[in-house]
Amino acid sequence: MIVPSWTRSFFFRGMLLVLAVELLVAGTVGLATVQLARSEILQANEHTSETLFEDTLAVAQSEGPAGLRAFLALRGAETDDVFLLTDPDLRPLAGNLDVWPRAAKPDGRYRTLNIRTTNALTNADFGVFATRLKDGRQLLVGHNLTPSGLAMDALLDAFLVAALLGLPLAIAAAWLVVQLVDSRLRHFEEVLGNFGLGDMTDRIPDHGTDDSFDRLAKIENLMMDRMSGLIDELRLVTDSLAHDLRSPLTRIQAQLANVAESDSIADHRAASESVSKDLEHLLFVLNQMLQIGRAEGGVGREAFQQVDLHEILADLEEIYGPVAEDANREMTLEATGPVPLLGQPDLLARALANLIENALNHGAGTIRLRLTDTGASFAISVADEGDGIAPEDEAAALRRFGRLDPARRMPGSGLGLALVNAIAHLHEGQLSFQRDTNSFAVVMELPKSVARKSN
Repeated sequence: MIVPSWTRSFFFRGMLLVLAVELLVAGTVGLATVQLARSEILQANEHTSETLFEDTLAVAQSEGPAGLRAFLALRGAETDDVFLLTDPDLRPLAGNLDVWPRAAKPDGRYRTLNIRTTNALTNADFGVFATRLKDGRQLLVGHNLTPSGLAMDALLDAFLVAALLGLPLAIAAAWLVVQLVDSRLRHFEEVLGNFGLGDMTDRIPDHGTDDSFDRLAKIENLMMDRMSGLIDELRLVTDSLAHDLRSPLTRIQAQLANVAESDSIADHRAASESVSKDLEHLLFVLNQMLQIGRAEGGVGREAFQQVDLHEILADLEEIYGPVAEDANREMTLEATGPVPLLGQPDLLARALANLIENALNHGAGTIRLRLTDTGASFAISVADEGDGIAPEDEAAALRRFGRLDPARRMPGSGLGLALVNAIAHLHEGQLSFQRDTNSFAVVMELPKSVARKSN
């Protein structure tokens, strides 16, 4: 059997689910109401029968046998209730029954009997009480339950009619609920569809209700912002990589062309050195790109080991201190050790070396290396007395090929800070910039939680 595809849709199944829940709730409430009304009617019947029985006993005590017979004859003729007074041998003396019912026991308890009175054509249900009087006679008194039975039937019929009339309303309500859900999902479908087609500016609207749809919209918008940023960065990286590789490749091409036309050993040697230098630069750029990609992808965390940040900084100060002296500058280290952390020592040393080289190449004055314990993390700062990076250029400086010299006259690949930032994120840390009137510092903050994971 082929099932139509629309029966498997969210709209159809959601509507059926909402309709089923509505019918279940309405049916439960309706049946509970009917049952409660039925219980109240039955209790009222018993109370009416009991009152009638007690009134009849009161007449028997106050009026005597003759008064009781007259009362029973009168009530039996005027009402639909049942009355019977018999002698000890169950021979009828008064009332509207011809014979004592077999199911009626003179024990004073309430019971329901289906019997026919002398003034009725058919049997009817009665709620009766029966007892034996002091002189041995037996008395049966009962209230006619036919009106209450009709009332219960009418109540049940009314419930069924209400259910039939309410079914279209339930279907309409289910349709409306599913429409509301579908309309919210349609926003997701439209925006995500456009995003897939290349329109990366549209976002899912936030209705301010903080419901599941709004929370999902925020997550989807963050995801699209991230993807859009990555695509923009990919375009920038592609353009920058093509620009940075074009110059050395053009030089290599020119050198090889010149060598092909020259027989001079000196020309061959010079061309070889120039090509080697350009290839070394290309390999450096590609290696930097590879390191950034691996760090951003989290590759290398499995190889974390216990390292001493103070020892790394001390080694770097020993290496770059003489370089600073040759440039008539000073380098200082403010740190006390050991400072243990779980990480990759080579990557941490590479990141800090990049910061020191930036300070040497682009900064001024004294270079200060500082390691401080902030409580939740270790902060490593590399500061100098130069102007540093302008606040509006900070985001660009952290991007790959984010060179602040658009003409690319300054040496460098524009990958140094991007690599430092990636290594910081690999260690669950972050990179920030700090400035005051006399200095500019790049701060790499590494959380201590990384160290505790080794325990």
